[in-house]
Amino acid sequence: MIDYPIYITYRNNMALRDLNDKELDDVLEIFKALASPVRLLIARMVCERPRYGYEIEEAFDCERTNITKHVNLMKDAGLLKAYKEGRKTLFVLQTGHIKSSLLGCIEHDKLIENSKA
Repeated sequence: MIDYPIYITYRNNMALRDLNDKELDDVLEIFKALASPVRLLIARMVCERPRYGYEIEEAFDCERTNITKHVNLMKDAGLLKAYKEGRKTLFVLQTGHIKSSLLGCIEHDKLIENSKA
């Protein structure tokens, strides 16, 4: 059984049920940001390697403004980070943010299960 001090040590890797309202909102924003097929494809592209805005736009057959809205939603959720390089913008997937928000919940549950064995 895990005692309270160890639980505090793993506070950053809590189970979903242990999240406070702010942490739950952060997780919800990530799920919302990935809830669109277009945004999921953008995430996959940027996961392969950082991409410039024009590369993302060229990959889709839709208006540039639509892609801009999708990218901005992903930036607001903390999934993408934008770096200006002159007139171009490079987008990088923020894997650390995703891992701490989502996978941390899973890791804490695994830790609890392993400690019961």
